Amino acid sequence: GRWWVISVFCTLCFSQGLVWFTFSSAPRPIEKYYHIGDSEVDLLLNWGAIIFIPTVFIVWGIQTYVKNGLRAAFWIGSLLVFSGALIRTIPCWLPNPHEYIWLLHIGQILNAACGPITISLCSKLSVVWFPVNQRATATAIIYSMGGSGTATGFLMGPAVVTSPHVCVSVLCC
Repeated sequence: GRWWVISVFCTLCFSQGLVWFTFSSAPRPIEKYYHIGDSEVDLLLNWGAIIFIPTVFIVWGIQTYVKNGLRAAFWIGSLLVFSGALIRTIPCWLPNPHEYIWLLHIGQILNAACGPITISLCSKLSVVWFPVNQRATATAIIYSMGGSGTATGFLMGPAVVTSPHVCVSVLCC
């Protein structure tokens, strides 16, 4: 029941953090592979903060005014992370990936739009699904999964991307 729900939502939180930080974890090979500068790699990360501001109000509206808002927000967030990650892989399969940098930005923006969902639904999920004596634990578990995804993204990049020609491994495996 409720532990299954928390496990599924934790997977979303972990995935969103992982997708968000993959470019920043190995900036030099990414720059060389895509023929971009460090400011563009930084922008790929910064979409998270930029997109948070307008989307937090949308997420609030979904939670407040949509019937089954918690479920709707979860599915919207899952779709955003999946489609963002999928779109980011497209340049890897094309002959000149540096000509399709805009797809990386679209993918990052879609993933970033899920950020307010993974952050704001943690406590609401705990309140809806857990008794008072388990809410702090449930909230802590959920919040820690976003950070774990981010940490994994930072560890995975340098471990996998050893040179520019293996940048595809980060995005397409």
